[in-house]
Amino acid sequence: MDMVEDEIGLFGRFSGSESGKSKGKMDTRSEAQRMKNREAVRNCRKRKKEQARQLMERVEQLERDNAKLRAELQNGRNKRKNGGGENEEELDKDKNLESTLREMEKHFAL
Repeated sequence: MDMVEDEIGLFGRFSGSESGKSKGKMDTRSEAQRMKNREAVRNCRKRKKEQARQLMERVEQLERDNAKLRAELQNGRNKRKNGGGENEEELDKDKNLESTLREMEKHFAL
């Protein structure tokens, strides 16, 4: 009975028949392809993590810059309230800071 089933090919994968040998080659190729695909996926995930890390660093830098600009703007306002800093140069600087801050807020939807 085993010979008939083997000739039909029911057990070709498991026996030493020709169909089993060709399946072995295909399994080797598909395993190599799976390994290649796993490596590609691993590299893709690594690149994605690096991009996310770089974006987070950029966000942190922009938040620091934003806080610095806000502090400079507040200092200028405080000087004006206290009667100092009324010269034209400081007023222009305050206007520039306000403009820069508004642009950053629009751009980054802060």
